[in-house]
Amino acid sequence: LTCTNPSKASDPILSYPYYDTDGSGLALSSPLATKLVFKDYLPEGYDGWTGDVGLVAMLLLNEIARCDINSNKHTGINLPKRKDSIQTLMTAWISSLPSFDEMKDIHPLLWDEDDQEVMQSSSTKKIYRLLDDIEDDASWLTEKLWSNDRTTFPESVTIMAGGIEEIRPCYSQDGFRYAVALVRSRSYFVDGALRLLPYLDYANHDDFDTVEITGGGVGGGGLVWESAKGAILKSGKSLEVGEEVKISYGPKGPADYLLDHGFVPEMCQSTSNTGGAITAELTFE
Repeated sequence: LTCTNPSKASDPILSYPYYDTDGSGLALSSPLATKLVFKDYLPEGYDGWTGDVGLVAMLLLNEIARCDINSNKHTGINLPKRKDSIQTLMTAWISSLPSFDEMKDIHPLLWDEDDQEVMQSSSTKKIYRLLDDIEDDASWLTEKLWSNDRTTFPESVTIMAGGIEEIRPCYSQDGFRYAVALVRSRSYFVDGALRLLPYLDYANHDDFDTVEITGGGVGGGGLVWESAKGAILKSGKSLEVGEEVKISYGPKGPADYLLDHGFVPEMCQSTSNTGGAITAELTFE
């Protein structure tokens, strides 16, 4: 993200509305999955092993399915309803996301088995447990839902990415793992819900002079695009036009950063007296 107007530290740079009621904006949240998009498909009280991450991942897969250019029939669920201009923004964002093959080099959930085994044996954050949860949820969803309607829930789709046709996995084991990796690396927990905020997710992390995404009322009088609630992006330092806007991904240990985002920031790697992050974890059986 790039600053387009000079700003001072702590000035709001961007207000981002949620549209929680009808999902007519860009934001994807776990309540939107159960209360609107998959309301008629998932059993009441559905609670997968992957939790809210899995629900947002299913919303992401639905948006990927809606971008299919090769199907003679409509793929995906045509929800949420959006204005054409907003849906065009969503399609462009989907096209900009890293592909499945690109994510193999970026995110641990898609690493090869040898690298995953190294991470499993060297971290308290057990990647195998998460991979099992993803596999169990995808297997249940495939059996109970996806395989029964492959028009709505295609295994793969073809989208335009950078002017090139590209096949991406969708409602399948690989597709769900791909979507979970994207959600874990690009979403924020704000205003009581896990939210994937297209375009705002472009903001990179920096250890210093940055703040986390916050929630609350947005825009003049608490309103932006007729939405009373939304996310606020602020800078931790003064910025000039053209400077990159960076944020903090939050107080996490190195294992969390690696498993969520695929990298370990310098602050977590430091053990000097000038800085660093030390975490401890207690596990109760």
